[in-house]
Amino acid sequence: MQKNKFNVMGSVVVGAMLALSGCGDSSDNNDNTASVDASGIVTDLGTDIRTAYTTLASDADTLYEATVALENSQTDDNTTAIEAVQDAWKTARVSWESGEGFIFGPVESLGIDPAVDSWPLNTSDLAYWTGVGIASNEAAAQLGNDVRGFHAIEYLIFGDGSSTNTRTSIPLAERQYLRAVTHAFKEQIALLADTWTTDGDPETAGNQEAYYVTFTEYGSDNEAYPSQYSVIEELLEGVIGIVDEVGNGKIADPFGESSATSDVSKVESQYSWNSTTDFYNNIRSVQNIWNGVSGSGLYDYFMQREKTSADAVTSQIDTALAAIAAISDNDGDGTIDADVQAKAFRNQITSGAGRQLIQSAIDELATLQSQLESLRGTI
Repeated sequence: MQKNKFNVMGSVVVGAMLALSGCGDSSDNNDNTASVDASGIVTDLGTDIRTAYTTLASDADTLYEATVALENSQTDDNTTAIEAVQDAWKTARVSWESGEGFIFGPVESLGIDPAVDSWPLNTSDLAYWTGVGIASNEAAAQLGNDVRGFHAIEYLIFGDGSSTNTRTSIPLAERQYLRAVTHAFKEQIALLADTWTTDGDPETAGNQEAYYVTFTEYGSDNEAYPSQYSVIEELLEGVIGIVDEVGNGKIADPFGESSATSDVSKVESQYSWNSTTDFYNNIRSVQNIWNGVSGSGLYDYFMQREKTSADAVTSQIDTALAAIAAISDNDGDGTIDADVQAKAFRNQITSGAGRQLIQSAIDELATLQSQLESLRGTI
């Protein structure tokens, strides 16, 4: 989500440089613990991030192809084609939200994040542009971020979410617009994947080598990451940032101080009733960075610095995930029931029982954020 995005890169690099000016390496930053070699951890996490973006690019391609098929359907009423786009959107959404723990590097510096995930959506302008009849991929790519990306696609295929989270009929002009903005979406995601996997054109990708190399080959001649300390701090600040954004922004902003002050207009992914799933996958991104997916993760670093605190974070991530899932768990099995209207986050913010569950999730996220922040001094 672009709204109030935590700017990790600038603060991390500045912080790292200041720290380095007073310390020779990470071992000097904590006199009570032995030096930790993070090279393998950084390589593993770099591989995880690169793989995640490759998967996301594939999901974006699938979503685009589904919109092409929908556009080419012979009638406005084509439930099967619409459902295929909805399913593809949800799959891509999982890949994107599960990567919110590492919103740094090209996704931030090239403006890819706001281009694909700005919120709130400008529904008035969206209605205007669909009325005008934007069918050109090139024209769609020039539109403002608030009328394209994930949430424009979401609105067009799910509807406004007030009483249902699906549509059975989409006029041709809207299907054409949908295809065009999804093309712009997939191009942005392809650029993101390319910046992590291939040597990029400096004029388009913003770097002369794959960002994976920049990220994993830290050293004194690496402007972005002059030491392993700066990489670990980048990763730690990234997960702190998304925990903060979920608990204090995405959930707390629409929640309000009471049901009377709650504001559904601030609920991201409200049209699809996918909000709770978004929150859950945001914290899964923290879990993926913490535990690692293909190998080691941040836990493997911090357990050598402060094992008790590291173990507490591991446990608290699970607790926070369970608390989020409970918000939209209709049958008590510990999983999110995304298509149950009463359990949609947009409705739970005005429900007495729902608000208790939401407050519990906010509290657990605050605890997790505090625990992660306490690790700053152990890097």
